[in-house]
Amino acid sequence: MTRRRKPHQLRIAGVMTGTSCDALDASVLEFTDAQSGHAPSWRVLGSASRRFEPRLRREILELQRPGTRLTLIDLLSLERRLGKWFGQTLTRLFARGVLPGADLIALHGQTIAHHPARPPRVPEGLTLQIGSPEAVALATGLTVISHFRDGDILAGGQGAPLVPAYHREWVRRRLPSGSIRRGVALHNIGGMSNLTYIGPSGRLLAFDTGPGNAWIDEAVRIHSRGKLHFDRDGRIAALHAYSDETVRKLLGHSYFRRSPPKSTGRDEFPFDMLRKEFDRRSGGSTGELVSTATEVTSASIIRSYEKVVLHAGHPLSQVIVCGGGALNLELMERLRRGMSQYGVRVVAIQEIPGQLEESSAAFLEAQAFAFFGHQALRGLPIGGPWTGTRGFAPPGRITPGENFQKILRALTDAR
Repeated sequence: MTRRRKPHQLRIAGVMTGTSCDALDASVLEFTDAQSGHAPSWRVLGSASRRFEPRLRREILELQRPGTRLTLIDLLSLERRLGKWFGQTLTRLFARGVLPGADLIALHGQTIAHHPARPPRVPEGLTLQIGSPEAVALATGLTVISHFRDGDILAGGQGAPLVPAYHREWVRRRLPSGSIRRGVALHNIGGMSNLTYIGPSGRLLAFDTGPGNAWIDEAVRIHSRGKLHFDRDGRIAALHAYSDETVRKLLGHSYFRRSPPKSTGRDEFPFDMLRKEFDRRSGGSTGELVSTATEVTSASIIRSYEKVVLHAGHPLSQVIVCGGGALNLELMERLRRGMSQYGVRVVAIQEIPGQLEESSAAFLEAQAFAFFGHQALRGLPIGGPWTGTRGFAPPGRITPGENFQKILRALTDAR
């Protein structure tokens, strides 16, 4: 008689700080690996967010400005201090019960440079996420999985966007089966913006569409003289016109003409690019600057769907928006107007039944990296054709914590 194996459960906290560098978002997922050879099931146990430590945020944003100079000692110090802040913040969230307890931490880290291969200037892709995983493991006592993008880059991929692998699973689990037949997209608007299209026969298209909230947030800080960090509900943009000439010029950027796979970041779209074009062609108010940034984001998203999905003949019935951009009502309205001409419905993810309690608008990326942490433990790559990898791509780096032996025993028993 064969003894039935007890299902193994593992809790992983996905931790994300995006390009906007506004907050640490964390979600704890519980994975149940019921049978060998079968994909695990999972459920979201809880999520939490904490604003970025102001000094660290200023240093990170300054580091990404064009022409900035930093010594190696400064960079190493920032890496260490950021990791300590990650660890201290997570320790408090766990200790106070704001986050459920976890066995592992899947740490995305803070992106400060992302340069996909573009010969001859960048012969091989380069990416850098900082925030010492050793410091996080030391502070929390938990094993940490990090450096998710490096393996994809080394295998010839873009290193981004990675979240489509989770988006696909989310759609399969959360939406009616007919949604895929009609074509559905999950669109994340964080600091940068990326789409995931899932269509008939499992077709998956995914890439970064350009700036998301990064330019909008910076314009809001200028408009409010540092008092505001984002355009709540899109109120500022809604009150002002935008510079159509500036928008047209910026949409002529070579990135928008490239075909997928492709990814981008602050390195390719620094805020100074928007500010210089706006001042040269408009010279309008700072409110118009916010509205212009919002229009570049919405117009570049709409054009991406036109070029890669709609004009290519792929069916598309709805676009589900997540990330901070889903909370910007003016941005959402502009997207709805632009996509309505194609009969495509645009909704925020919190409008999908059953999603409000999970706060997926803010935490879907954190949930994705918890999922990727589990993939890494199983030795499964997290990129794919959409990132452009050639063959197997190592999915992450494991930093043992005090509980590492316990994790090893649990994984062994689950086999």
